[in-house]
Amino acid sequence: MNINEEIQILNSDDFSISLDINAVVESWLTRTVNSSLKRSSDIRNDKSKAFFDFCGKSAEQILPSDVEEWR
Repeated sequence: MNINEEIQILNSDDFSISLDINAVVESWLTRTVNSSLKRSSDIRNDKSKAFFDFCGKSAEQILPSDVEEWR
């Protein structure tokens, strides 16, 4: 899954945070997939797809609460 979007999260104080979704997903995959495995690329793709399927949203619609629910 290739994700090149940025999202902005607004909280109740109108403070915004821009996140590079690609960087966030890449960081998570790097920490959770052993790169020495032959199938590491397939595993990374499967994990990324599973997350977005679970959320049922596109990258720009993901909220911190979605990530927390996934965890």
